[in-house]
Amino acid sequence: MTLAAATLASGLEALEVTDDVNVAIERIATAFTDYMVEAGVLEIPAEETILSAVPKTAMIAAMAGLNAPNGGALAMANGIIAFWNALVGIEITVWIMVPPIVIIPASLLVPVGLSGLQAAIQAAFTANVAAEASLSDAATTLANAIHTIQLGATLETQTPPASPVITPIL
Repeated sequence: MTLAAATLASGLEALEVTDDVNVAIERIATAFTDYMVEAGVLEIPAEETILSAVPKTAMIAAMAGLNAPNGGALAMANGIIAFWNALVGIEITVWIMVPPIVIIPASLLVPVGLSGLQAAIQAAFTANVAAEASLSDAATTLANAIHTIQLGATLETQTPPASPVITPIL
């Protein structure tokens, strides 16, 4: 499987309005987790039950401040970064390889562009407001901004006795 911005856009567009920040954080984290389920390694999709545990919990915990003035972009970026960081060390349970292929434990490298995520999210917010975008268009703009930065993550796989190779998470 492959990550698709359209999946994230659909999840974001489907978010229901709420006055409860904790519910909003949970819904955003669910939309991102549903998107990440499509992240494949050698065409093996991620295990949803694993992503919905530690990585999603880390994302939720890192999104404090979502409702602070101008805090949305920072909270979402912090949440996504926490999600990726929570994957490091558990990657062998996230992508279950077909023997003889194995994943080298703790070999996951997060996307290199994560440091620019807050700026990308804020730019999407600003563009959506300026364009008076519809919900669908706004979700697509935000999803595209987030999706672009999710690309580039890797981990190491090995088919013994060959040496490990760097493998993209797509």
